[in-house]
Amino acid sequence: MLIPPVTEFNLWTFPKVSYKPHEGTMLLFPSWLLHGVDMNMSEEARISLSFNIGMTPLK
Repeated sequence: MLIPPVTEFNLWTFPKVSYKPHEGTMLLFPSWLLHGVDMNMSEEARISLSFNIGMTPLK
């Protein structure tokens, strides 16, 4: 992973962010962002969806 030289870490420059899932919440992020999920260690089922979406500028 390439990380640009950063002198101050904040929400936008921190190299790793973790998010605790909440039922009914969807996270959207650009496809180029390095991402993954931890192993499901619970006995409950987990559903993950993956899709690509394109946007067309308004004229």
